[in-house]
Amino acid sequence: MDNSKYLINEDPIFFLPTLAVGVGLNEAILLQKIHGWLQCTPKEHVGKSWIYNSYKSWHEQLPFMSETAIKRAIKNLIDREIIITENFNKNSFDKTLWYSIDYEKLSKFVEISDSVKSDHRLGQIGPSIGSNRTDNTNNNDNNNDNKKEIYKERFRKPTLEEVKTYCEERNNNVDAEYFIDHYESNGWKVGKNPMKDWKATVRNWERSKIGERKETRYERERRLLEEMCKDE
Repeated sequence: MDNSKYLINEDPIFFLPTLAVGVGLNEAILLQKIHGWLQCTPKEHVGKSWIYNSYKSWHEQLPFMSETAIKRAIKNLIDREIIITENFNKNSFDKTLWYSIDYEKLSKFVEISDSVKSDHRLGQIGPSIGSNRTDNTNNNDNNNDNKKEIYKERFRKPTLEEVKTYCEERNNNVDAEYFIDHYESNGWKVGKNPMKDWKATVRNWERSKIGERKETRYERERRLLEEMCKDE
């Protein structure tokens, strides 16, 4: 039997062309890999399945993709909120990311992307005999409205209680009230861009020690008094 080292004699990577068209080729490959591992070797955290990997390990498993291409593809998927990242490592110096998939966001993104591309192809062909150009325009407007609606769903302003609860879960020292007031005053923007994930922003504050709650004079005096009582 004829054979070649360039043809499949090992586990191939399968993914749907529709997925690659919707999110991009490299993104589709990574998504399919993450999905496969989530089915086989997931780790459970906060009621969700996760897998973890470093960029170096990604490159070793996908040698045809550079680390730069992998980082770019993962960033694209994070920006679209299709994959979720966290750090559940016990050691604070371990920056290996944990990954999970938001399957609902993925489906919506691919469906809208496919719909927009289909309408674009129809627009290039032109209206058929007896068709109404106004109908095509209305359909395009509806698709654009749907796409805008999905992007709106990406971010919802948190309540003060939600931020407090999240900060308590992470046991950080971020002042939830200061966090809310800061972003209410600037229209919920990070730099010049609209905020996409308030939890990720809290984690950035946590790492940068921004907005840490400072000890009040009363709290300081009370703490010193308690320390003095302990010494006695």
